[in-house]
Amino acid sequence: MRPRSLDVLVREPSPTSERIQQVCQEMAEEEEAVAHLGTVVSMVTVALDSDTIANAQAAEGLWTELYLAAPVDYESVRVVDGLADLVYRDSSGLHIIDYKTDASIGDHNLPHYQEQLAAYAELMRRATGETRISASVLHLTEEFCSLIPIVA
Repeated sequence: MRPRSLDVLVREPSPTSERIQQVCQEMAEEEEAVAHLGTVVSMVTVALDSDTIANAQAAEGLWTELYLAAPVDYESVRVVDGLADLVYRDSSGLHIIDYKTDASIGDHNLPHYQEQLAAYAELMRRATGETRISASVLHLTEEFCSLIPIVA
């Protein structure tokens, strides 16, 4: 379950709890996931209170659901593509943030996320020429969120 409502709310300065509820409700109805509304509201609220989102909101550039793609020629793979949940630019470079809502992140899923975000960083480097790129997972739960650096 990906909290798409975070894509909308991260662009708004200091959304109220009523606004968070409204956007989450609309997205839950669109995705036919109203049964999970309470969980989504909690995750979004925790994320919006995080230093990670505050840094993104204060940045000189911020993009959500940014499509990344590039041609490759590796065995049977011809195109690599993906959707970066959040990208922002500040004085230290570009930062790619991917939201994850897994119950836990560890040996069972971290290698996949490392490959995914390394690919996103390479796609971003190719698209922008920027060499200062970091990529991290923002692990969201109902009680907390934690930033897990993947590419520094």
